[in-house]
Amino acid sequence: MGFTNILVAVLNLAKQKIIAHFTGVVGMGVLGLVNSYLYLLYALGSMTLFMAVTKFLSEFKAEQDDEAVSNLWATAWSLSLVVSLIVSFLVSIFGLAYRSSLMGSSTSRFFFILLTWSLPIYTLANLLMAGLKGVKSFFRLAMVQFSATLLGVIGTYFLVKWNGVNGILWALFLINSLFLAASLLFIYLNPVKELLIPRFRLDYSLIQRLFKFSAVVMTTNLLLYGVQFLVRLKIVEISGLEVNGIVQGALYFGIYYLIVQESISTYLFPRLSELKDNQAINSELETSMRLVGLLGFSAAAGLLVLFRPLVDILLTREFRVIETILIYILLAEILRVWVWTTGLVFLARNRLKPNFWLTVGYATLYGISILLLLPRYGALGFALGCLIASSIIFIANLVCLYQLTRFKMSWSNLLLSVTGLVLIWICINLRNYGVGGMGLGVILVLGWCLLHSHKEERALFINKIKSLAGTRG
Repeated sequence: MGFTNILVAVLNLAKQKIIAHFTGVVGMGVLGLVNSYLYLLYALGSMTLFMAVTKFLSEFKAEQDDEAVSNLWATAWSLSLVVSLIVSFLVSIFGLAYRSSLMGSSTSRFFFILLTWSLPIYTLANLLMAGLKGVKSFFRLAMVQFSATLLGVIGTYFLVKWNGVNGILWALFLINSLFLAASLLFIYLNPVKELLIPRFRLDYSLIQRLFKFSAVVMTTNLLLYGVQFLVRLKIVEISGLEVNGIVQGALYFGIYYLIVQESISTYLFPRLSELKDNQAINSELETSMRLVGLLGFSAAAGLLVLFRPLVDILLTREFRVIETILIYILLAEILRVWVWTTGLVFLARNRLKPNFWLTVGYATLYGISILLLLPRYGALGFALGCLIASSIIFIANLVCLYQLTRFKMSWSNLLLSVTGLVLIWICINLRNYGVGGMGLGVILVLGWCLLHSHKEERALFINKIKSLAGTRG
């Protein structure tokens, strides 16, 4: 899925360019506020069953228990549909009076109801993609993500061009619909029998297992998204939509890190669910840490050395002000993805308490740090708060991993991290020397990647390039 995820990342960046070009920092500010509301709504209405579905499908498939697979899928589908419809109805009725606080004063009653009712669409689309992960149909999953994202970018262009800020809200609804349609299409085109739409069925023993696994995840997600939502409201209250738009612009350079997280966790979580031996688990965790570090530090250095031309291409010159905060956002993202990917072992081993307390700790540190620094430092305070929270939780996560599996960060990964930080510092200084400095920075980034990559990875990369060149020829 690696190449597809790169394409998806590029398409998502193109979508932000469209929004920034037609609506500026105010449009990005609205997008950030509305998205924070939707993340909170989706965590509540979907019950975050997706990882539980992936885990249990993977286990039942490995045991070749077809009846358990069928019962699980029917129960998950029926439960998700019922709960998401009920939550959408209740929020659209009781939340309407508070829509200005929830989604900003520029959002009309119509768009509040429309986006609230996108919850069932979002839930079923993500349930289908979780199912594809569980049965390890990664090619179909890649095609769903690519096709839906591509059509979403095209739709966003026309909607935002014709409707401005309201076009952003239409596009959010459209993208969820496209993911649901694409998931159904690729599941039914060459049928995946385990994931066909089932008859309504609720197996209460399975519901208990799903809730036992998902309850902690849902609670922590609600807490985290709730704090993030409150932070966005506070940014708008103190500094206005423009500063919220600047923060959103900086965060969207972190889209790449979400793709890295998704790519690694798509393989890693089912794999960790199958493993029982601590040594084998630690080997997988070590590899995932190295890949996150390799991809994370090289991307951060590349983005920072090429920042000025990139921000003009990917957003607009109006967003050059994020130059002073971007490094802190990117470092926080690297730490966050490290915590997320290695922390999957807690969920795979049904050790939910560490995951719960780490998320509670992160949400608390995130909220307190930002709210203390925001009034004085503005957008920079937001970025510093993110880095402080991520750094402390990264250390706490390593302690918890050691207690569970005796996992320790290797010297090679520590060296990769230190040299990665040095590389970023050099690239920040090189960008002040014009095109020549940027070119030297790119060469240094490539050299650093070659130094820390494995022989097999270099060979795979070269073969990918050759195959692409051959296809074009």
